Amino acid sequence: MGETVRVNKNSLWALVGMVLTSPIFFYFEGRGDAGTGRAAWICAGMFFIAMKMRWQYKDHAWYWITIVCLLAVHIPLIMYVPWADRWIPAVAILPIGVVDLLVILGSISLVEKRTRSSSNSDAAV
Repeated sequence: MGETVRVNKNSLWALVGMVLTSPIFFYFEGRGDAGTGRAAWICAGMFFIAMKMRWQYKDHAWYWITIVCLLAVHIPLIMYVPWADRWIPAVAILPIGVVDLLVILGSISLVEKRTRSSSNSDAAV
């Protein structure tokens, strides 16, 4: 009868990330560009989640360089691709956000492996 509800810590961080990045959507919606705002908001939320998931690398320069480069690629995609202003169900948007999250995480992982292997080869010399 008195069951406790347990909240997954990662789910809570995902929710916090989406709430903290929601002003991006409202900014674009105020400019009359809700489609771009939705895309920018989802992208920013995925960056927040990915960065939280890989926060153990925050002290490495390659991590921040990777994040900046990924943002530099994302911004033109968000700004210049025509995004629909009409309502789109979350079920249709979710796969796009998940793919974006996987691309961000995959890129961070790839750079991490490359930097680790180059530092190992430097140490062997």
